[in-house]
Amino acid sequence: MSVFPQVLTTGQAPWIDARHKMELVLTDQYPPQADLVTAAFVLAFDADQRLLLTRVDLPGRGWDIPGGHIDAGEHPEVAAVRELAEETGFEANPARLSLVGWQRFTLFEHPAALYQYPYPLSYLVFFVLHHDGPGPPVWPQAGTECVAAQWCDTALTERLCGELSWFAILAPVRAAIFTDGRC
Repeated sequence: MSVFPQVLTTGQAPWIDARHKMELVLTDQYPPQADLVTAAFVLAFDADQRLLLTRVDLPGRGWDIPGGHIDAGEHPEVAAVRELAEETGFEANPARLSLVGWQRFTLFEHPAALYQYPYPLSYLVFFVLHHDGPGPPVWPQAGTECVAAQWCDTALTERLCGELSWFAILAPVRAAIFTDGRC
């Protein structure tokens, strides 16, 4: 998939308590300030076009795509597959991931002291992984904040995650994998 950066949506994140703008960008290029990438997520699809979701047992959370914070010195691809394994039990090789987009958070005022991301700009990245067969059984590793994992068809994914900030990236990514075969 070769895509110049295209802003899909603009909005705000409910967990940021300062004036800000959040942009969801479809692209196969890293953000211009790659050193400000703080988290990595995986859109893992199986051959039946199902998306792998995990259920996060934290206040205000629920079903979501696997992913999370990048540890110090860790590459985003490595963090993405680590989080994928922890939150779903599905293991993957980082070399099988393709970058498909990112979210940019631009803060216009200083956030509360608990805000743990770079100010005034930070990013999180999205990778796609296409599993060649039917999705195998999945279950989160013990000790994570996740309590379930499941391969979900398009309708169920929309019902569970249609309001989440990353949802708009699904249609173009799904088309690239299953229609164009370019990812």
